[in-house]
Amino acid sequence: MRRCLIVLLTLSLCLEATPRARAADESADALLERAREARNQGDCSKATALAKRVLRRDKDRGEAYHLMGLCHLDAGDPKAALAHFARAKRHRNGLSPTLLAFDRARALELQGRDTKAERLYLEAARDEGRLGALASVELVLLALRRDDVVAAQDFFEMALMHPESPHLKDELALVGIQLEDAETASKERARQARADRASARASGEERASALTLSPTRNGSGPQRRRRSLDGVRALGPRAGL
Repeated sequence: MRRCLIVLLTLSLCLEATPRARAADESADALLERAREARNQGDCSKATALAKRVLRRDKDRGEAYHLMGLCHLDAGDPKAALAHFARAKRHRNGLSPTLLAFDRARALELQGRDTKAERLYLEAARDEGRLGALASVELVLLALRRDDVVAAQDFFEMALMHPESPHLKDELALVGIQLEDAETASKERARQARADRASARASGEERASALTLSPTRNGSGPQRRRRSLDGVRALGPRAGL
């Protein structure tokens, strides 16, 4: 009898704990939603506080780490953002890998680590959703920033071929204008470089011609040699001739 009572009591406690755990999960989700809304409204202090409350309940909620990383990114602190994104990656729990790669790339770009940023943007660009298309656009801008027009053209073609490109008409139009300007500037630089080389070559040829044709104080080379020889001969026997 006593054993039956213990079993019933244990079962009762389990049944009570299940709704509580579910309520805690729902509460964590609600807190995260409020944190996202706070960040969208520009209140990262409130968003961070709410995210920390979520982590006190569940330290494995990657969304909370990610949100805190975004707040640091908004504040212009990419180093702290990357630290939180690293924690989010370890505790991803359903967090989109594309989103995480995209935001890590943004932080790396702010640090000037363009090579690593490009690698992560390429990873994100493989996604067929809107974020993948945005990553393609970011790749174009990254290439333009380092004056690599050829790479920018390739990335622009990739962006145009992305399934979500029709939903990014404005972004692609703006990037297209920047790419056109960069192509024009590149062609102008190449034309100017060719003109400079031609000018330098012509100038060198003129100097060489002037040195060959211009008389020296004693006349040109052959004339001077002839006059010297004639002078020696005029000395007659004294010169041993």
